[in-house]
Amino acid sequence: MIPRRSIRYLAAIYAVGKGSPARLADIARFLNITPPAAFDYITKLIDLKLVERVDRGLYRLTPRGLEILLARIRVHGIIEILLHTLLGLPLDKACAASSRIEDMVDPYRIETLCSFLGHPSKCPHGDPLPHNDVNALSSLSDRSCIFRT
Repeated sequence: MIPRRSIRYLAAIYAVGKGSPARLADIARFLNITPPAAFDYITKLIDLKLVERVDRGLYRLTPRGLEILLARIRVHGIIEILLHTLLGLPLDKACAASSRIEDMVDPYRIETLCSFLGHPSKCPHGDPLPHNDVNALSSLSDRSCIFRT
């Protein structure tokens, strides 16, 4: 299981770089932390082969890091749809609840939920739900809740 903090960093690197390498200072600013703190944790993600250093102060997600981010976006969105659409929770509360429980739901259950919901293509915010499609990330809004997890 990937810790929530790691997901925040993966999302920040993607949000800042939009598929291109992201500058350390921008990642730190996005996360509202100091560059040294960002560097320390990014080093751990490099060791896990989720992030790669492209050049001095420039980082991007590895294919595995991108795969993990895609999966988390999808899990978050599926749970959010269930909570908002089926159970009637207000969108902000569904989003917050989804963030709290998304890492506790196993992939098989998500697939079952996805089938039950008719394989939705968008979350309640209107952002795409990637189904192992890296291109879906390109149309994510900068305000997507995944970037605030």
